[in-house]
Amino acid sequence: MTKRTRTTPSPTGYLMTTSMNKSPPWSSSESSPETLILSRSEVRKLIDQEVSFAVKRHETKLRGLIETIQHLDHKIDYESSIQKLEARMKLLSKRAEVAFAYKTRTQTEVSNPFLNISTSRLDPEDECGGNRPDRQRRLDCKKKKKRKLSEMMETTARALNKLHAVRRDAKAVITDLVNPIQTLQYSCPEISPFKVFEHLFIKEEPRDPEIDADMAVEPRTVLNRDFFSATSSISSTDTDMGGPNYERLYPPLPTLPFPTTLNMEAASYSIPQKPVVHVALVKDPAGLSVLWKVEKEEPTAPPMATYSIYMTTEKRKGSNIFLKWSLIDEVKAFKLPMCVMITKYKQGHKLCVSLLGKDIFGRYGPFSDVVIVNIPE
Repeated sequence: MTKRTRTTPSPTGYLMTTSMNKSPPWSSSESSPETLILSRSEVRKLIDQEVSFAVKRHETKLRGLIETIQHLDHKIDYESSIQKLEARMKLLSKRAEVAFAYKTRTQTEVSNPFLNISTSRLDPEDECGGNRPDRQRRLDCKKKKKRKLSEMMETTARALNKLHAVRRDAKAVITDLVNPIQTLQYSCPEISPFKVFEHLFIKEEPRDPEIDADMAVEPRTVLNRDFFSATSSISSTDTDMGGPNYERLYPPLPTLPFPTTLNMEAASYSIPQKPVVHVALVKDPAGLSVLWKVEKEEPTAPPMATYSIYMTTEKRKGSNIFLKWSLIDEVKAFKLPMCVMITKYKQGHKLCVSLLGKDIFGRYGPFSDVVIVNIPE
C-alpha cells in the first residue's frame, strides 16, 4: 500500500498552472494537465523582457514618427521639381517627335513596294523570323512593327497628356504656395482742390473782412455732391509754398506734446503721414477752400482720429509780418482727400495755412508744408 505525500512549494518558488476556465473533466484515459513551475527570478526576467520589448517597439514607432515629421518640416524645392519635370517632358517630346518621324517614314516605305524591298534588306534577319525570301512574310513583319509602333505612340501620347495636366496643376499649386500675396494697389489720379469730395465742411457764419481770421469759428455742416456740382465759378488764389521770400516771415510752427504712454498696438503702426495741402479761393459760395491728402498711402499708416488746421494772417496789409499761429479748427478724420471751407479771412492780406494729423493713439504727425496765400481785395 502506497502512501501519498503532499508536496508543498519551496519558499523560493511557486506553482503556475495554465488551464481553461471551463474545461471538460479529465477522463481516465487522458493524461493530467501539465504544470509549469517557475521561480520568482525567472518570472521577473520574463516580465523584464516583455517590458523591454514593448519599450523598444514604442521607441521605434516614436522614432519613425519624428523622422516623418522632420521630413515634412523640410522645405521642398518646388522650383527644382518643376524644372526637372519640364526637362523630362522635353525629353519625352523629342522622343515622340522621333517616333512620329519614324512612323511616317515606315508608312511611306510600305506604300512604295520598290522602296520597301530596298529597305527591308537592311533589317536584321532575326527580327522577322529568320531569312525568309517570301515577300509576304516581310510585309507581315513590317505590319507587326507598325502596330507596335502605333501602340507605343498612343501610350506616349497618353503619358504626355498626363504630364501636361500634372504640370498645370503643379504650377497652380506652386503659384499659391511660393509667390507672396500681392496687395492690390489702387492708383488715384491727381485730384484738383475743386473736385467733388465726400467729406466737405463749411463754416456757417457771416463774412466780415474786418474780423481777424484767428477768432473762433462756428460749427460746420456737411455739404453734399450736388452743392459743388452747381457752383458757378471757382478761382484759385496765388499761393507760394514757402518760398525764400516768405520762409523767414511766418513764425515757427507750434510744438505739440507726445503721449506719455502708448499701448502695444501703436508699435505696429508708423507715425501719421505728412499731409499735402492745397488752398484755393472759391467765389460761389465765397470762401477759402483748404484741401489735403497724402502723397502716397503707406501700408503701416495708423488709423487717424483728427486733423488740426493752423492759420496766421499778416498784421497789416503788405507788411509781411505774421505774429502767431492760431488753431482754426480740429475736424474729425475721414477717408482722404478731405476739404474744409473757411469764411473768415481778410481780403487783400496774406495768410499762411498748415495742418497736421493725429492718430487714434494720440500721436501727432509732422506739419504740412506752409502754404502762403495772397487774398485779393
